[in-house]
Amino acid sequence: MNLSYFSSFYSSILQIKIIFLQKTQSHPMKTMYKIDMCSQNKAHIAKNETLTTVCYGFTHSPFGDCLIAAVSNRICMLYFTKDKNIALSDLKKKWEHAEIKENTSFIKEISKNIFSFTHSPTIPIYVEGTDFQINVWKCLIDVPFGSLISYEELAEKVGNKKAVRAVATAVANNPIAFFIPCHRIVRKSGETGNYRWGKELKIQLIAWEKEKSS
Repeated sequence: MNLSYFSSFYSSILQIKIIFLQKTQSHPMKTMYKIDMCSQNKAHIAKNETLTTVCYGFTHSPFGDCLIAAVSNRICMLYFTKDKNIALSDLKKKWEHAEIKENTSFIKEISKNIFSFTHSPTIPIYVEGTDFQINVWKCLIDVPFGSLISYEELAEKVGNKKAVRAVATAVANNPIAFFIPCHRIVRKSGETGNYRWGKELKIQLIAWEKEKSS
């Protein structure tokens, strides 16, 4: 498939690019996958800017059905769901300034690559948010594979240990499940806590990572 169709994207904006290695605890040299993240403060996006094309599709993953959306070959949304209408509605709200197009075959190609952990894939993602949200999401990505931390610990990593509630709100607004690993954040008591895509899935993801890192 010719992927150049999606190549024109914010050519004039400054992108902040960070590479993260997701390593297991027991095997510090083993890498499950890499995250290649670009971000943009949504306040800098002019309302009259030329529309970005966001393509989406519904596909299967090792953890259930999901909606994946991409812009310029970068994943901008990964939403585990059993209700396609709710997922699509959230996508349109999140990307109200974009042109939304369905392209299931393209998304299935992306899905096949990102969930092939045998060859340590690089996962290109793109997020829009406030500077604070982006900082929280970067810190989430930096939480080691197979480990868990509390909201309080995450707030310290963000640089403001008193901003626990604001950090929790940013975690809840994470647009990319699994690869921005908000499932690694638990309550200080050790309880699993809530999860945007369901508590049962959170428990499943934690167990899967524990198994892979043992």
